[in-house]
Amino acid sequence: MEHLVHPCRRTPSTVIPHGLLANPQSFPDKLDARLELGLEESCRIYLFFGGIDEYKGVDALIEAFRKFPDTGSRLIVVGKPSSRTIERSLENLADGDRRITLDLRFQRPSELRRIIAASDVVTLPYRTGLNSGSVYLALAARRRVLVPSTPTFEAVARQVGSGWVHTFRGNIASRDFERVAISSTSEPSVPHVPSWLDISEQTRALYCRLVACGS
Repeated sequence: MEHLVHPCRRTPSTVIPHGLLANPQSFPDKLDARLELGLEESCRIYLFFGGIDEYKGVDALIEAFRKFPDTGSRLIVVGKPSSRTIERSLENLADGDRRITLDLRFQRPSELRRIIAASDVVTLPYRTGLNSGSVYLALAARRRVLVPSTPTFEAVARQVGSGWVHTFRGNIASRDFERVAISSTSEPSVPHVPSWLDISEQTRALYCRLVACGS
């Protein structure tokens, strides 16, 4: 899909990378966050956060997790659905699986930082979309991310370094949770994301070139 919405692919273009959306030091310690939230210290937590629309794929996420047999894992979904219909659908899908927690409301910034810090993997199974600020917020907290395989997310995976961004093809499946869990046995190096100072310099340099070309 992405090649259809980027006509500039055939013309000279410049890509300026995205930066982190929060200071890594602004997130609490994982164990402290879990203690505050009443979450088990030893469980593996998969998290979805953000506004919930049809294209976010949260229904598919819940269905896939229900097929994941690991009793030591939890799925937490936080965010406000765009409609009561979506809210009821997610509640019905999660019903009966005690490993799944839904907190379907808007999260204050401090609440969001706490739940991200408490998680192990941020899962964002979007059906459509070119990029996601949630990916960079998760990376700021040094959390692995599970996203669909698109040219954009594959590029982000290469940019930040091995072990941080995991991708899946097609619909998310229970095997994808297991694959990320296996990779989590070793801690990757700090994700490589350019600073906002570097990004501002790249942006300024681009505008300077454009002005020079037009003069």
